[in-house]
Amino acid sequence: MLGCSWLTGFYWHIIKSISFINLLDHWQQLVGSFLGALTPIGLFLINEEYQRRKKQKDHLILLEKSLVLAINNLAGIDKMLHIFFDTSINNLKNGIIADSAAGRYSVGQAFVPLSSTFSFDREIMWETTNSSYIENLKLDVFSTSQELPLLLQDISRQFDRTINLNTQVGIGKLNSPDMHNKIFLQNLDEFKIFLSKQIFEHNIPVYLKKLVSTLVALQKMNKLGLKKWRQTFPFKPPFSNDVSDKMTEYFKKEVDEYISNLQKDFTSKLSH
Repeated sequence: MLGCSWLTGFYWHIIKSISFINLLDHWQQLVGSFLGALTPIGLFLINEEYQRRKKQKDHLILLEKSLVLAINNLAGIDKMLHIFFDTSINNLKNGIIADSAAGRYSVGQAFVPLSSTFSFDREIMWETTNSSYIENLKLDVFSTSQELPLLLQDISRQFDRTINLNTQVGIGKLNSPDMHNKIFLQNLDEFKIFLSKQIFEHNIPVYLKKLVSTLVALQKMNKLGLKKWRQTFPFKPPFSNDVSDKMTEYFKKEVDEYISNLQKDFTSKLSH
């Protein structure tokens, strides 16, 4: 009986071992099937995250390049307007003075040169930098860039109106040649004051500061990375004017230095 009991226990142990192996094999197959099903999903999610980060990086690079192009374009416009201001208008004034000395009605002509204006890609506005501060700067820059072509058109329109009005008065001989030419010179001087005060001392420096402020903050974020950027500026929503002012003050020195280095490319005085 003892030998039979021992043999029975031995067989029972073998059966349990086989059952455990079968169970283990079953679970291995189950886990393998589960992991096999998860692998494509995991790879898909990893690829999606990679594509999202790549798109974000491409957006930041495009935005940075666009800001640099806008700065260069503004420098060209500034140079063009100053040449017009110092050369074209002064040549016209000299012609009026010569006509006045000769007793003639002056009906000289001049034109504001055409200039292309850089336009930000509208897709840049749809993509986000994930920074409320930079997004606000970006929107302000975009809005101002849309106004720049209209501003140049208005300059040209005002100048053409000044020339045409004085030409019509001269042809009609409503005043003496001397009086007509004096009024013509006064109108040109008023137009030069407008260009100097409104464009050279205000519009160009203000727009440039917006561009540089956005560029400096963007370059800082690219250098730190989004995680360290948020650690450096741990402001919680909502993004208030007070927070914006604090961040603007943080970047002020670097922005001022950047603008100071750009002065060589501009005729207008950039800092007042």
